[in-house]
Amino acid sequence: MVAQSGHLALILPNYAQRSWSGLKGAGFYRYLGQGSWETLSTDALKLTIF
Repeated sequence: MVAQSGHLALILPNYAQRSWSGLKGAGFYRYLGQGSWETLSTDALKLTIF
């Protein structure tokens, strides 16, 4: 992880598992600093997750 405010993260649950289920449950987050995160919506980022 990059511990710098403004860092964006794409979390892909179970990505390394053999039975990976695609992008179901994927999430985007922005690191705010001091251990705090903001959940970003795909609407706000103008992204579509298939």
